[in-house]
Amino acid sequence: MAPPPLPRPGIVSVHAAADGSVHVWRRDPHSGASLRETARQRGWVYARNLSDLTHLGDRLTVSPDPACAQSVYHAQDLAPDRPVDARAYRYLLSGPAPRQLESEIQRGAMTARALKARPALGDLGGYLRLGYAEQYLIASRQTYHQGLTFDQPVRLQFDLETTALSPDEGRIFLIAVRDNRGLETLLEARRAAQEGELIGAFLELVQERDPDVIENHFIHGFDLPFLAARARRHGIPLRLGRAGDGVPWTVDDGSRTPLWVCPGREILDTLDAVRRLNLPSGGLKAAARHFGVAPEGRVYLEGAQIVQTYRDQPKLVRAYARQDVQE
Repeated sequence: MAPPPLPRPGIVSVHAAADGSVHVWRRDPHSGASLRETARQRGWVYARNLSDLTHLGDRLTVSPDPACAQSVYHAQDLAPDRPVDARAYRYLLSGPAPRQLESEIQRGAMTARALKARPALGDLGGYLRLGYAEQYLIASRQTYHQGLTFDQPVRLQFDLETTALSPDEGRIFLIAVRDNRGLETLLEARRAAQEGELIGAFLELVQERDPDVIENHFIHGFDLPFLAARARRHGIPLRLGRAGDGVPWTVDDGSRTPLWVCPGREILDTLDAVRRLNLPSGGLKAAARHFGVAPEGRVYLEGAQIVQTYRDQPKLVRAYARQDVQE
């Protein structure tokens, strides 16, 4: 077997697809440049038994050793000297690509289990599968941020101010933006007709600053879905990422709020950092006070007051928005 690859320094984002393609973005620890690389990976899952794969015949090899280059489908017996334990994930299955491996498991399960409909892999008992990016990192023995200091990844925070909580009823009139490279700015649309220009300016700014991480408080539940809905209203592609057109999409992880994925950039929701704390509120203002990071002279406005205050005292709302991204 070939020796494991050397750690790749500066990984800041990994996007891996079901077809086995992998895109890796790195931030060079020395020059600070953003680099993109591509790779291929086999798909792999843990399995309790091989009963769903008998249809593969000679295409499936079984041994206590890892898959070799000639293996199409392979099952590595992780406990060849131990008695069979029906509860244990005994085999490490691998195939040419994640989609191909999962397809063969599903196909075999329909026959072996007399199923009438093609099942989702997650609905079949006896398998444990990680996300495709996690599969790549584990198989290649890589980790995020190897060799980087805390401040070397470029981190950008943004916060929307809107005229209503629903994108069907309101619009964006202000976006506060900040990053850890000295940027701190406000983008505004005083009139409704300017909202499309505002969104376009924000997307251009993201591409210009090229962040590795985009951050906000409740970004998955409010800011990204609101921004996406308003961009659609104006016919603007929401190009936030680095892969191709970079349009983000949502994935359902079983929680009440779908998670947004943005190829080439990580989405970080600071709400996740406070959910484990028994705070009276999980809101940004309460969290900032709890951690002692609220700015001096912090402006506090009730949500229902913000639009009217912006009409009468726009400087106050601008200060409020700036402090949101600072926190």
